[in-house]
Amino acid sequence: MVGVYQLLKKTKNIYAILFGTSLLFINPFFYGRILDGQDNVYLVSVGCVWLLYFLKQVFEKQGYKYSIITGIFSLLLVWTSLYSVYFIALACCVFSVTYFL
Repeated sequence: MVGVYQLLKKTKNIYAILFGTSLLFINPFFYGRILDGQDNVYLVSVGCVWLLYFLKQVFEKQGYKYSIITGIFSLLLVWTSLYSVYFIALACCVFSVTYFL
């Protein structure tokens, strides 16, 4: 929930922030993964929100500090589950295309 708040706090729209954080709080996908014992799927789903925040900081601040943090965080996500490579690649492509256009 903190990751979603960090992503949405610049909108300064309290309804968008409340909707985004409550969507993750009451999401049945997360509870189903916990009950099934699929901790790696849960960790990747939650970690992707933080990855999006760090990617946003890389393109906004353009410093090497956030690039290193994003790289380490991506490595941790891949170490958690190999299928997170697809999410990371998709997020990087989308941020790159939107930034350069």
